[in-house]
Amino acid sequence: MSNGRAAIHRDRVLPGLLAGLIVLLHLPVVFSHENYLLTWFNIDDGYYYFVVARNLAAGKGFTFDGLSATNGFHPLWMFITTPIFALPGKILPLRVLAALLATMSAATALALYRLSAGRLGRGSAFLTALGFALLPPIHNTVVRGGMESGLNAFLIAFLLLRLANTRIGEARTVLGAGLVACATFLARLDNIFLALLAGAWLLGRGWLLGEGLRVNWRRIRLPALHYFGLLAAVLVAYLLWNAVGFGTLTPVSGQVKQWWGTLPNSVYGFPPRRLSNVVAQILTDDDSIGPFSLATAPLYRAAERLAGEQASGRRVALVALAGGLGLTLAWLARREWAFVWKAGADLGLLPLFLGCALQIGYYKLSGSVAQRPWYWVGEMLLVVLLAGVILEAARRTAFGKVPGRRAQIIQGVLGTLLAVLQVQPHLPRIGRILSPEIARDESYYLRRAVWIEGNTAPGARIGMTGSGSSAYFSSDRTFINLDGLIGSYDYFRSLQSGQAASFLAGLGMEYVFGNEYIITVSDPYGDIFAGKLAPAAQFADGDRILLLWRFMP
Repeated sequence: MSNGRAAIHRDRVLPGLLAGLIVLLHLPVVFSHENYLLTWFNIDDGYYYFVVARNLAAGKGFTFDGLSATNGFHPLWMFITTPIFALPGKILPLRVLAALLATMSAATALALYRLSAGRLGRGSAFLTALGFALLPPIHNTVVRGGMESGLNAFLIAFLLLRLANTRIGEARTVLGAGLVACATFLARLDNIFLALLAGAWLLGRGWLLGEGLRVNWRRIRLPALHYFGLLAAVLVAYLLWNAVGFGTLTPVSGQVKQWWGTLPNSVYGFPPRRLSNVVAQILTDDDSIGPFSLATAPLYRAAERLAGEQASGRRVALVALAGGLGLTLAWLARREWAFVWKAGADLGLLPLFLGCALQIGYYKLSGSVAQRPWYWVGEMLLVVLLAGVILEAARRTAFGKVPGRRAQIIQGVLGTLLAVLQVQPHLPRIGRILSPEIARDESYYLRRAVWIEGNTAPGARIGMTGSGSSAYFSSDRTFINLDGLIGSYDYFRSLQSGQAASFLAGLGMEYVFGNEYIITVSDPYGDIFAGKLAPAAQFADGDRILLLWRFMP
């Protein structure tokens, strides 16, 4: 085999191995017992999508409760999932969705490999792509749960790939990049920051990189019109669609979360009040509010092991570990800083970083609360790609750009070991799926749905916070989402004005189901339901205790 053919063969083997490995690891989930499948889709917010998609497929429109329209979702994922939830039953659509998310994970890995292979080398590109697909903190957020995060990850990775392969003088490739940017925005609306910065990077990267290129305004005027004109048209169309169809320009869910931040006794958290609080949230290991917890959490865990329960000791250990890690990385890549800068630029890490920074600033400074791990997919990609650059720089420092035969063998062994370590956490899943206990241990979601049906009349209208899974699995019951995330704009305005009880009465709500403290004490529910609830039943499932009340407006 000639050298050219050998290179082509190698370039096919690694991507094929990458995609095949990811798909094979997820096939058991697709065909698993329903009780295991329901531990896979374990995020209640995911069921918000599933219920609206099912209603949309049934011709009821964009509605969660069937009583009022809602726009509290990211549109592209809703449209993709709608045909899936037109399928019969409650379990079959989840199997198809699990297969789709596994395929998206493989596609994301392939995009990252194609992006990285020419810039980091095939070995480092393979490990980078495999790491993003299989590292547990990323996998739990991106592949499981049924949220838009799997689509989001794929489109961000694909956008970076298109940026790397787009040339300003080629109108077709600029339009292609613009289309991907629009899809990335529709997949998750806070990607608007990345979409804008990606366009700016595309138009001005030669000047920004200090390559001696002046900004030729005549040359970039038409590409700018193609890219930003397309993005502006999609943005305006989306805002008009909201205004006409739902009575508000932006998703009600984002407005609700900003309003929660103004409540004095909310269970949803509080926005940072000082700059030190903002910095603390950015550097925390909490994966809900910490954008870079993928990088910070291991340091926190190591500091806790070193210092035990001593808070001051943990802080000292954390600073020492972070400083030591930084110095170690600098030493490992000491001769490759030019490569690090060039590779980072070619991978699009600058617009990705700036897009992440603006997104973080928006959430931390706008008063929005109740952030969740799937907000930070772009930040996860940034951390993994930067780790890939550092890995390749360290490899070059240790073995040289063209290593000898012995060095190649050592690299192969180390690379295989790293790949095995990334795959290993997913192997016990197969044993759990095949375990006979899975078939015997009915899912909590199903147990709760059966209890609700046994304690309410057919056709009952039930108010509940976090009502996604209950609405999906309960039959012949209507669930009204009390928190407003997937409710109507009119309901949100009634919450703001203190008229929610009257609004809910107008919807014919008969029951309230949920946590006693949340419903009877916390804001805004304590005021809404004061004197309007009569205890009806108690659902106890292990440590979980939920109450059912009759609503008396």
